[in-house]
Amino acid sequence: LLELCRRQAGVYIKAGQHISSLRPVVPSEITDTLSCLCDDAPQSELRHVQRIVREEFGLELDDAFDRFDPQPIGCASLAQVHRAI
Repeated sequence: LLELCRRQAGVYIKAGQHISSLRPVVPSEITDTLSCLCDDAPQSELRHVQRIVREEFGLELDDAFDRFDPQPIGCASLAQVHRAI
């Protein structure tokens, strides 16, 4: 289940996070396994970030920003954050 959530990403990670919070209802073997999704979401590849910026803003990263750090400072289930100027 954990591998499925990580592989499919997005709402699957969000669903895994929700399941991990259902401790009184869901067995601890499952909630303990899925709890890592709450603070260790997978990082999107830079090519995906570039594609999203291109599709959403019609710009390449180099044109949109003077500097863009390819290493995210934070990753979550539905987004990640980069330093950019």
